[in-house]
Amino acid sequence: MSESGGASAHDQNGRADSRNPVEDAVETLVYGTIGALVTTLEDWPRIVERGRREAASRIAPARVIGQLAVGHGHREAERMTRDFLDRVAQLSVAFLQGFSSDSEQDLATETPDTPEAPSATQPTSVPALVDLAIDSYATLSASQVAARLGGLSASQLEAVKQYEIAHRSRASVLNAIESVSNERDPK
Repeated sequence: MSESGGASAHDQNGRADSRNPVEDAVETLVYGTIGALVTTLEDWPRIVERGRREAASRIAPARVIGQLAVGHGHREAERMTRDFLDRVAQLSVAFLQGFSSDSEQDLATETPDTPEAPSATQPTSVPALVDLAIDSYATLSASQVAARLGGLSASQLEAVKQYEIAHRSRASVLNAIESVSNERDPK
């Protein structure tokens, strides 16, 4: 085969080489393979370095994107956890207000040595939260309480009124109680 590697081979004098194509194929397969292996082995460190550079140039942006995503996910998880804990705290306070209101009432009834005359704003006997006819009263908004008043009896309305006066004194709830009472028993 000539140094030019062309299909038609020539000898050193420029004459056409009369070699067999099968021999050319065998020579190419055997010597070509050996040549490629030797060249690869000689250039191996350079090939490895090129692969390393290519991988680094493609991995670095992916690493930055991954770090940004993890950071965002971490902040989002912290925010969701804070929101959840705030909501649990709110519900716990609302729940415990019912118990503390009961114990405050117990203390209030035991403390005075001399009885005072009841006033219009001070109830004589405040019902406990558990005695009210409206479930989850302490967690309800004024509008939610007002919406439930229509189905209560006169004594239940009075109990809600006394409890409301003693604890939160929401004018809208007290007005709604008065309105329902007046509708039932116009004066």
